[in-house]
Amino acid sequence: MTLDLLHSILGLYSRCGKMDLAGLLFNKMDVKNEISWTLMMVGYVNIGEIKVALETFSRMPHKDLAAWNALISTLAQCNYFSEALDIFERMQRMKVSPNCFTLVSIVSACARVGALERGKWVHAYIGRNKIEMDAYLSSSLIDMYSKCGCINLSLEVFSRVPTKDLLCWSTMIGGLAMHGHSKHAIEFFRRMEDHGAQPDAVTFVGVLSACSHAGLVEEGQYYFDMMTKKYGITPTTDHYSCMVDLFGRRGLLKEAKEFIDKMNISSSGEAIWGALLGACKLHGDVELAEYATSHLVEVDPNNSGAHVLLSNVYASVYKWDDVGKVRNIMKKKGIEKVPGCSSVEVHGEIHEFFAGDASHPLSREIYMTLNGLEKLMEAT
Repeated sequence: MTLDLLHSILGLYSRCGKMDLAGLLFNKMDVKNEISWTLMMVGYVNIGEIKVALETFSRMPHKDLAAWNALISTLAQCNYFSEALDIFERMQRMKVSPNCFTLVSIVSACARVGALERGKWVHAYIGRNKIEMDAYLSSSLIDMYSKCGCINLSLEVFSRVPTKDLLCWSTMIGGLAMHGHSKHAIEFFRRMEDHGAQPDAVTFVGVLSACSHAGLVEEGQYYFDMMTKKYGITPTTDHYSCMVDLFGRRGLLKEAKEFIDKMNISSSGEAIWGALLGACKLHGDVELAEYATSHLVEVDPNNSGAHVLLSNVYASVYKWDDVGKVRNIMKKKGIEKVPGCSSVEVHGEIHEFFAGDASHPLSREIYMTLNGLEKLMEAT
C-alpha cells in the first residue's frame, strides 16, 4: 500500500473522529513523514484531545511550516484560542518564520480572546518584515481591532488597503455596526456599492445589525427588501434574527411576531426565537415570552438560556410562583445554566473568568474592585 493511500485512509479516520483506528494504522506504518504526523495531530485537536495533540506535535521528528500552521489554525477553528497563541509564541522562540496563513489564524485568535497587545505585535511584525497584506490578512486585522474595541485602528487599516474587495468592505461594515456606528456603517455600504462591489449575505448581516443597534426600523426593512429583491439573496437565520431584534429593540413585539410568522424558514432557527424572547424580557411581555420559549424548547428541550430568560421575564413582572415553576422544571430535567465566560488581557497575559469563578489567585482583590465599582455606579 502506497504512502499516499495510507494518508488518505489516515485522513478519513481523522476527519471522522476515529482516532483509535487512526492510531492503530499510524503505529503500523513503516514510513511516516510530516503529513502522517500532521494528520494525527489535527485529528486529536478535532476531538478535543489537546494534550495528546500537543504531545504528538512535540514528538514530530521534523516540524515544517505546514505542520505549525495546521496546528495553529485547527486550534483556532476549534475555539482553543489561548492554545493557538501559545503555539505561536513557541514558534517564535524556535525562530520559525510565519507566513500569511499563520498570521491570519493568529490575528483571528487574538480577536476572539481580546488579546489586543498580541494583535498589535503581529501587526507591527507584518510591517517590520514587509509582509504583503492580502485581503484575508487585512480583513483579519480590521476584525481584530474591531473586536478588541479599537474601531479607529480598524478604519486606519481599512484606509491603507490599496484594493478593497468585498471581504474588506463587509468586515469594516460589521465592525462599525458592532461599535454602534450605524449611520457610518450604512454610509460604508453605499460607498461599497459605488465602488462596484456587490454585497453578499455576510455584508447584509452587518448592515441589518447596524440598523438593529440604532433602532432604524424603516432602514432595516429597506435593506432587507434590497437583499432579497435587488440582489436575490435568500435570507438566513442571521438575517431574520437581526430583523426580529430590530423590531424588539423598538418595542414592536407584535410586528416581530408577525415577521416570524411570515418567514420562509423552519422552526429550527434558535437565534430567531432567542431574539424574540430577549425582546420580551426587555419589555416584560409574558404571553409572548411563553410563546417564544415553547418554540425554543421544542427545538432544544434542554436549552438553558430559554428557561433562564423566561424566568427573568416572570421576575421582571413579579410572578415569583412562575419563576419557581421554571426553576423546578430545570431541576427535574437536570438543566444547568451555562456560566458566562469572559477574558481580559493584562500585560500581554490573557486571564479567563467564568461567572462565579473564584479560582483566580487574585480573585479576592478582583471581587473587591468589582464591588467598589458597583457601589460607585449605584451612587451615580
